[in-house]
Amino acid sequence: MFTGMLDFEWRYHTHRWTFALVALVVCGMAFVMVQTGYAARVTHVNSPYTVMESFGLLSLWTLFSQTIMCVHGALRDDEHGMHELIQSRPVGRLRYLASRYLGIVMAGMAAMTLAAFVLMVAPMVLPIEAERLGVTRPEAYVWALVTLMLPDIVLISALLFSVAALTRNTLATYVGGMAIFALYTVVAMLTDSPL
Repeated sequence: MFTGMLDFEWRYHTHRWTFALVALVVCGMAFVMVQTGYAARVTHVNSPYTVMESFGLLSLWTLFSQTIMCVHGALRDDEHGMHELIQSRPVGRLRYLASRYLGIVMAGMAAMTLAAFVLMVAPMVLPIEAERLGVTRPEAYVWALVTLMLPDIVLISALLFSVAALTRNTLATYVGGMAIFALYTVVAMLTDSPL
């Protein structure tokens, strides 16, 4: 039953226009980063360092995308007056919330995986100086997804999903997303973060 619920959440999130918009924005950002030579002039555009740095910048967009997905995933029953009907089914609260949360995380990772593919393919397609290109290492993109994007998406989704599930309020969830972004900005300024 849990896998059926998870499959439903996957289809729900990936068939929404917001998912397509998020995927388009992050893929567009990835394409523009490669095209403009986002990396320092002394590094290759597709070096592991540049890949991690590019994902660091893209991780800011996950905050906005996961906020939207958490609002839709956690609050759709309340918004449509279906909460009582859903709670009357013999589905435990833990399985119900876990399937919603994991669907949000999987959709976020799917969008970032598309961005990783664009980051990897764009240097081969765009007219980039030969000395700026290195060997394409798919493991560098997978490593960035697993070590940078996955923890980022899991943490942001957990915080925002908790706010949405506890308050059952769309505005509170959006304010929570803005609060996380404000906290990031303050910490970045205090630590002289390049991002």
